[in-house]
Amino acid sequence: MKRFLAALIGTLTLMLAVSCTTFHPVAINGDIGSKRGESTGHIICGLIFIGQGDILDAAKNGGITHVSTVDIRTTNIMGGIYIRNTTIVSGE
Repeated sequence: MKRFLAALIGTLTLMLAVSCTTFHPVAINGDIGSKRGESTGHIICGLIFIGQGDILDAAKNGGITHVSTVDIRTTNIMGGIYIRNTTIVSGE
């Protein structure tokens, strides 16, 4: 029982300590514009979705009518228990 408890505590500690952020360019359509917009969505335990995090919402937040670039930044905390996706667009 002590070994199981120690393994469980060790695993939970590692999950709390591990986080990763990646940044992916998705699309480029011409020059980078002067306007920039972001939209963020959160996923908790793969069951609860909060926010949009999509291109249309990001363009609307930045007042963009012609999208030039799309980038996605993903932050994964505790092995996927919490995920934050931010879509970043630029354009005119």
